[in-house]
Amino acid sequence: MKGAFNIGRTLQVCAVILGLTLWASAEGRAATTISAEKVENIAADKKYIATGNVIITRDSAIYKADRAVYNEKTGDMVLSGHVVLEDSDFIINTEQAEFNSETKKGLLHNGIIYLKQGKNWIRGSNLQKLGDNHYYGKVVYFTACDSEQYRTARALKAGKTAISEKPDWCFKGEDANIFVGDKVTAYNATFRVKDMATLYTPYFQAPADNERKTGMLLPEFGNSSKRGFMLRPSFFWAIDENRDATVTADYYSKRGVGTGLEYRFVEPNHEGSWYGYYIYDRKLEENFALAKISDRYTTPNLQAFLDINYANRWNYYNEYADTLRNTVSRYLQSSAEVSTPLSIGSSSRAYMLSQYWVNLRGDITEHVPQKLPEAGYVLNPTAVGPFILTLSSSAANFVRKSDPNGQRFDIMPTISHSAGDTVRVTQSISLRETFYNLNDPGSFASNPHREMFQYRGQANMRFVKNYGSFMHIVEPSVEYQYIPNAATLPLFDSMELPTKESVVTAGVMNRFVFRDITASLLIAQPFDTFAKDDNTVLPVTVRGNINGPGFPVTLNAVAAYDSRNKKLDTLNSVVSFRIFRDVTLGLGELYSEVDDMLLLTYGINASFSKHWVTSISGSYDVRAEHKFRDISVALTYKEQCWSLKTVFTRKPPDSSSGSADYSFVFFLELRGFGALRF
Repeated sequence: MKGAFNIGRTLQVCAVILGLTLWASAEGRAATTISAEKVENIAADKKYIATGNVIITRDSAIYKADRAVYNEKTGDMVLSGHVVLEDSDFIINTEQAEFNSETKKGLLHNGIIYLKQGKNWIRGSNLQKLGDNHYYGKVVYFTACDSEQYRTARALKAGKTAISEKPDWCFKGEDANIFVGDKVTAYNATFRVKDMATLYTPYFQAPADNERKTGMLLPEFGNSSKRGFMLRPSFFWAIDENRDATVTADYYSKRGVGTGLEYRFVEPNHEGSWYGYYIYDRKLEENFALAKISDRYTTPNLQAFLDINYANRWNYYNEYADTLRNTVSRYLQSSAEVSTPLSIGSSSRAYMLSQYWVNLRGDITEHVPQKLPEAGYVLNPTAVGPFILTLSSSAANFVRKSDPNGQRFDIMPTISHSAGDTVRVTQSISLRETFYNLNDPGSFASNPHREMFQYRGQANMRFVKNYGSFMHIVEPSVEYQYIPNAATLPLFDSMELPTKESVVTAGVMNRFVFRDITASLLIAQPFDTFAKDDNTVLPVTVRGNINGPGFPVTLNAVAAYDSRNKKLDTLNSVVSFRIFRDVTLGLGELYSEVDDMLLLTYGINASFSKHWVTSISGSYDVRAEHKFRDISVALTYKEQCWSLKTVFTRKPPDSSSGSADYSFVFFLELRGFGALRF
């Protein structure tokens, strides 16, 4: 219940101001001014009576009433009529306010309190101030939804209130206690829609201010054809101002009970989030465990991070997926690094890095090399006369059950230079030395090594023509990349990928810039000078983009076309149409000839009115056994202070269950209270 109402503090401020500052004494209290049609001083009783358009001001606060009575001897005061109290934080409307300036106890008769910061409303029947930090109400309503009765204070009048004048939703509680800076508790609490009770709880508790408070969070409800009915109660523990934790217990009617714990902290140089989850799946008779850690430590002389994403079973996300990304990811990667700048300059650093991968594809047996650890030194671009020098070096230890593993040592200095204005020429030369000490080398020697020379050169020009209504920019370029020789090495990561090459790429970028539209088209043709016969011409790359507020279509596309074999190698594109003013259609596709993949994606977003919004998204795998992949349909109804969202999802069959998973979820969003998930 983060961001809850600050009920107690508001009422305390009202009571103190009413009890102590309506009339200032000569003892140095803050100045108070009173204006009214009539002010009467009854000296014998030490009483002041103000009547008719009473306005009392003290600092920035203003209090209005039809009549005010103050007893200087007892400290009692009564404000009656249509009483309005306002300062920078709140507005109170009430029939009558009674307080004692000595005991600081009092009563608000049928008061409505509006908290400006959170735009929240509280209505109480005879709110009593029982102490410095304690208020009590026989019946209390609270909501973040305004209404005609609240805006005009009609709730103060006797008689029935029209349904149209009531708030869209509110919470009502009996025997409600409000503890300043702590909490609100109530018995027989109901969640009401247009004052009609829809949900009930015998006991309700929420924070009484905007600070985090220890307590139970609103539970989550859901249903899945694979896991069954789901209930998730959670407990929030506010450990300190900068530390908290959440404990969850998941109940799945078809699978069992899972438990989770998340711990969060923020310090000046250190912050992080630690999460662990465990469930025994009684249907699959398997234990599932997940660990996620994100930890950052930063000082001028030391930077460190820890990112752990671990699942004990490859099919964890197939059974208990929390995001689409994790359901389609090939690996879970975990990393840890410590680095520090060196004294020779802030542009260089030394580091220690470890990386660990978990294979999420149970249908592919693969021994992934784990980098445990890697030590390195990096020199970022540094000026050396007219040249720029960079350097990377590392010593890594790779561990895996089988296939080549062991140690790798690598160093690569690079020197580059740029010159020219009309024609900008940039060149770089890299020298790379890589050698290994291998265990289980297989077809490789125990100590293979590779010396590699790499040259890169690029020449660019830019031509601009302004036609008044639009601007045309042409940027031709020529790029050359040359590696005369590169021995084949055991594959651990991307460092082993460079091979012998001599490739010239000629390209031209065209940009058309209108007032509200920008269009660009890049065509690049690479040539492999090492290739023989007809293999010299490599697939041409085409990249296009059209967007802008003045154009109803947004297009992004990248394609590689093999002109020698007359076929398309890859094509990735996304196009978005604004069909009507509030209806957008998005289509995309991912095609790869090498991977034998053709995936079509689609999505539509539509706003039928200011209240109704719908979205549909999904994908279709043309070459897979199960054509339709993830499908999601969402329908949202919005009001000024609440919204209801219905989400239907369908996930394709997997290898463990063989059947698709269907789920149906309701989200009720209440402004000021967050989301209730059913």
